[in-house]
Amino acid sequence: NLLANTQCVIMVNVSTYADVFPVLAGDPPMADDINTAIAQQVDAHPNFHLLDFNAWVHTGNNFDDYIYQPGAGVLGLVHPNAAGQQILAQMYLGAIQHFC
Repeated sequence: NLLANTQCVIMVNVSTYADVFPVLAGDPPMADDINTAIAQQVDAHPNFHLLDFNAWVHTGNNFDDYIYQPGAGVLGLVHPNAAGQQILAQMYLGAIQHFC
């Protein structure tokens, strides 16, 4: 609710690849729950807009090319590598230009 009166909010969902390591460690998966909560907020507020990072990560070779960082543990499955950071920044800019 802190952002409800903000002119334009771009919300980014999370990659469901984030659940790979927690599940292996015995922790429950959370990415779908987080993405559901984000989607509910986007649906509830006309000034909130979704940048669907999860869909992008699961498209083509995007995970291998822009996310996967060998040896980085769970962070290497979730956070973009250097090339992916550039793409994500372009995605943010596109969303801002489109929605805001």
